[in-house]
Amino acid sequence: GEIDWSKATLVYVNHKCVDPNDEKATHFKAMKKFGKALGVKAVAPHPHPKSGSDGSEEAAFYQKTLKEAGVGPSVDLVILGLGGDGHVGSLHPNSTAVASKQLGIIASPKVGEPASITMSMQMLNTSGRVLVVATGADKKVAVAKALSTQKDPPGTFPAQSLLMPQFILDIAAAP
Repeated sequence: GEIDWSKATLVYVNHKCVDPNDEKATHFKAMKKFGKALGVKAVAPHPHPKSGSDGSEEAAFYQKTLKEAGVGPSVDLVILGLGGDGHVGSLHPNSTAVASKQLGIIASPKVGEPASITMSMQMLNTSGRVLVVATGADKKVAVAKALSTQKDPPGTFPAQSLLMPQFILDIAAAP
């Protein structure tokens, strides 16, 4: 049968600390590409992030907003991309965010860019299902490393810290 998207709630794995209506914002892109057409409810991030913020206030705001919307601390389905360096969400290698033991939304500052907020690894790993989508030959090495039984030291290749991910790959990305 058909999915009744009006009963779904869209929650962002990660979001740059920019105005949600900014063209660079995850919220803006998602609503433009599919959210409005499907009629899905989206839990939007902080409407007025602070310039130069490390993301801590925005993460606390989003965590509170999710709780008020009846979401969390885990979610039913998470869909992630995979960075060539193994990052998922805004959990970048060797960052304070990837090392966090918090269950929920955390700050993920990055030098030279607006901070981001992201689901912690603990939140990702307590979610019902985690899908990692990777396409293109440029992801082949990252996918192979993510799936390898030989693990890097914790936090150096974040995708290896996902407990039960399922991968959706095109032929070019498949190892």
